[in-house]
Formats: sequence, C-alpha cells, structure tokens
Amino acid sequence: MRQFSPRTSKRVDTLIKIAMDLMNPQHLRNWFAHCCYCPL
Repeated sequence: MRQFSPRTSKRVDTLIKIAMDLMNPQHLRNWFAHCCYCPL
C-alpha cells in the first residue's frame, strides 16, 4: 500500500480490490490451515 501512496479512500478501496482479485483461494486456505485455523 505504501508503495502506491493512496491519498483517497477510493484509491485504497481500489488497491484492496485488486489485491483480493490476485489472491488464490487455495493459498488462503492453506495459510489458515498452516496457522491452525479450521478451513471451511
């Protein structure tokens, strides 16, 4: 986030949306399982 220096909340929202689109659901599931959280 710092690298892009968003100055408005709209830009922050856009960056978060892009980051969420880039995430692989299987990687998130594996991370939660590795941290001892019960994946769904």
